[in-house]
Amino acid sequence: MYKNNSTPTGRKSLKYRGKQCLNCGTPLDISDRFCPNCGQQNSTQRLTVFNYFNELLMSVITYDSRIYYTVSDLFLKPGTISQNYISGKRVRYANPFRFFLSVSIIFFLVSNFLDFIDQKDTDQNIKLFSNSETEDNLNDSIKDSIDATDSEDFTYISQKDIDTLSFFNKNARKVVLFFEFYQKESITDPNIALDSLKYNKTKFNVWLYKKNKVIDQIKENPNEFITYIKGKTPFFLFFFTPLLSIFYLLIYFRWYPFDAIKQSIQRSNRKEIQFLVHKTKAGSLFLNVLSFFYWIFRVRRTVNYMEHLVFNFHVLIFIFLGLLLCLLPDLLVGKDLFSMIFLLISPVYFYKAMRNFYKENRILTLVKFFAINIVFLTVGGIAALFFFTGWAAIY
Repeated sequence: MYKNNSTPTGRKSLKYRGKQCLNCGTPLDISDRFCPNCGQQNSTQRLTVFNYFNELLMSVITYDSRIYYTVSDLFLKPGTISQNYISGKRVRYANPFRFFLSVSIIFFLVSNFLDFIDQKDTDQNIKLFSNSETEDNLNDSIKDSIDATDSEDFTYISQKDIDTLSFFNKNARKVVLFFEFYQKESITDPNIALDSLKYNKTKFNVWLYKKNKVIDQIKENPNEFITYIKGKTPFFLFFFTPLLSIFYLLIYFRWYPFDAIKQSIQRSNRKEIQFLVHKTKAGSLFLNVLSFFYWIFRVRRTVNYMEHLVFNFHVLIFIFLGLLLCLLPDLLVGKDLFSMIFLLISPVYFYKAMRNFYKENRILTLVKFFAINIVFLTVGGIAALFFFTGWAAIY
């Protein structure tokens, strides 16, 4: 006997349909499979183990299909995926902001895990090396280095003298003074050190002196510090990308034609403009000046800020996914060969994405491509310096 597969079964069955949404209370018809107000499934059946895991599995499969379309279009259709997303075709794609955060977190978790494995192998090699005949030579080298540090002159400046300096000079001199004293005397307790230096034990002075111990920790285990800084990179990119998009707004706009603006001012119905333009001797001059200011400040953009942002995040997702795929081959090879090749290819992808998304000719796209990269490297470098210095300060 033929069975109608279109008949809803399980929790979607008609016998479980309610007349009111259990989530928001919106009145429903028996034909409503989902609430039109909140989107919850219209079902009064009690939750069972079977339908709970069935819904969980279906939600994972649905999300995976969105990931599949997002990743495939991201790699095969640079820029087109962003154009599709902003034009309203969003059901088949993962949310770019959330997806970027997920990919970046996965990348750094995997990266840190592989670094940990690689570090264990390195530590074992160092241990074998230290047991070899070169151990004595290594110890002699370290001893000579320590003796050289101890023999350096120590330049002291009193609290009274340093307070006469400007804010930046004062703190710069403190950094040097505390570091030289720490290296010479090897006093780790900041209270004892500040008493010896006859400096006030303020919270800032105590914190500043403690940073010397952190420097030693970084020297002893630089990989741990690098891993710590790398872990902050997703946050930097996540917060810096919206700022970078502001620059996109400045280069992706269209000026209205000067003559068109001039004609619109001449046809204006505003009495003051009519009087100044048509009934005064300086009317022609006033018309040109006003038209010029309108031309400068009245711009139209083919893409708005949020659409720029979507494009930026799609490019970043591509970069993080590519680097994620390169992690294992790089580990097997023993160096960042595949990552370097991928980063060399990335500018070509970025240019192609810009071309497809903004739909401008090749020459104009190339000009803006170089402009954006110059600004990104300059502004990004300055922002990264402050951002990572801040995180290093609280390490």
